[in-house]
Amino acid sequence: GRQPDAELAFQARANGAFVWELGGYTVHRDDDGQTSEPGIYIAGDAAGIASLEELVAEGRLAGLAAAAASTSEVSGAREHLTTIADQRRSDAIQKLRFAQVS
Repeated sequence: GRQPDAELAFQARANGAFVWELGGYTVHRDDDGQTSEPGIYIAGDAAGIASLEELVAEGRLAGLAAAAASTSEVSGAREHLTTIADQRRSDAIQKLRFAQVS
């Protein structure tokens, strides 16, 4: 099976935790994919195992946010991701947010 590898983000000192529901060690990130380290974004399997459609949508969102795209473009990408995200992933991400250490 697939195994997420967030090692590059951890080497950049991004915060993370083990989240079973997301497939292993996962990096803390905001709704746009930015990690605890400003300017470092994460998406795809390194951000937790999900469907291919979710991974592509998450990558697009993180890319737009990292490129400082317009607010409407980022909002549209975020809405698309929210629309396709399954409940399992949403629940797991919520658990990760509660586990964050400042």
